[in-house]
Amino acid sequence: MSNIKIISWNVNGIRSNIITNGKAPARGNILIDHDSNFAQMIKTYEPDIVCLQETRCGEDIFERIVDTLGEKETNYFNYKCINPSKRKERGRGAGYSGTALFSKIRPIRVMYGLDTLDEPNIEGRCITSEYEDFYLINVYTPNSGTNEEYRLNVWDPAIMKHLNQLKATGKKVILTGDMNVCHKELDVFSGLPKENVRIAGLLPEERQAFQNYIDNNFIDTYRHLHPTENTYTWWNPRIKAFRPQNKGWRIDYTLLGSKYDDPRTMITKAESLTDVFGSDHCPIITEFNF
Repeated sequence: MSNIKIISWNVNGIRSNIITNGKAPARGNILIDHDSNFAQMIKTYEPDIVCLQETRCGEDIFERIVDTLGEKETNYFNYKCINPSKRKERGRGAGYSGTALFSKIRPIRVMYGLDTLDEPNIEGRCITSEYEDFYLINVYTPNSGTNEEYRLNVWDPAIMKHLNQLKATGKKVILTGDMNVCHKELDVFSGLPKENVRIAGLLPEERQAFQNYIDNNFIDTYRHLHPTENTYTWWNPRIKAFRPQNKGWRIDYTLLGSKYDDPRTMITKAESLTDVFGSDHCPIITEFNF
């Protein structure tokens, strides 16, 4: 039996103040702070695996981050899986998507992108890593506000098919990341909108797609342990008072599925790390006992 601790965080650009603490670097340079929000999170929570979404940078930046960490923190980066976006953000040089996975545990194998999507891995939205006891899928789900038809009719079915293929192997399957949807009314501070009001992230079709995970015996780890709490993971950055007032959405999740065992017995902790700053999202931490 093994204990696994996983942190997932949409960093909204790793070159932002999650690694610089808001300090302005010289033009063209990136100032990486030893006491940044990112480094402090690792020191405080000591995860086995860190999954990042919306990294918006190439592999060179991750090499520089590793070079600035202390010996203890560097252990978390023994195995790096970087899936940068090849598509650049309009008007800027950085990719607008991208995912990364840092692990103390050596993966058996790693897959970049989705083999259930009939398209190239351009935006770097998914990393699947296989370990002895489980598969881990780190995902940055497309926002339906940009392309609703693609999100609902292409992406969501492809992820579901991928999950079911992995679960059929008999290993546990963990899906974590920014899923860009509030599943239940409890997951949005203002409640769900009226039926005739369509807001990306709150669409009935998006919420049903998430419910499909639950119907396929995947457990929402946070809601399993906290069935009535209204802790959130994203706050609208345009309204600075929303985060202090806890007016947010819960759109970051960790799900667990298993073909043979009851997944609920394996979940020992699931929390939103609202004390960690540097992004419009906070990290989520999940612990399992396999």
